[in-house]
Amino acid sequence: MVQQRTERLEAGRTSRAVYVVGTEMVVDLHRSAPPGSKLFEIQCTPAVKYRITPSTKDPFPLPLKAGTSLIFTMDKASKDVNDNKVSVTYFGNKSEKLDKAILHLTALDISLDVDADRDGVIEKNNPNKGSWKWGPDGHGAILLVNCDAENYYKVPDSELDKISKRAGRV
Repeated sequence: MVQQRTERLEAGRTSRAVYVVGTEMVVDLHRSAPPGSKLFEIQCTPAVKYRITPSTKDPFPLPLKAGTSLIFTMDKASKDVNDNKVSVTYFGNKSEKLDKAILHLTALDISLDVDADRDGVIEKNNPNKGSWKWGPDGHGAILLVNCDAENYYKVPDSELDKISKRAGRV
């Protein structure tokens, strides 16, 4: 299942958000609408893919009802900060524009990747990523965890030549 994150828009304001590639962002259009709103329309930059729920094939402007949501995704990371945009225009009727909510987006592609065969190269599709084998001819990720008592020694790990632990603790 795709991770979803809810973003709140406010009519009459421009908002900014960070979007994580591979997730869905959800906006409750009815809650963000100004009083008297009956219709809405969506405009966005080409990198933003969206759908409306409940789904409809009607042309814009669409009727605004309780539970109407905008769900959008993006396929790749942004080249610049706030380089993508979603705007929602609210109408009282077909010609009476009430207000607009704008969301600027910066998409980030976040991943934790590993050198699965320990050859110094991180490959996206290495078959050893799904398993781990101990030893010098082994494969799989080795993650080093900083779990010592740094606050006890009052010296950051980067300034020490050894791995330390607090007496009496592992």
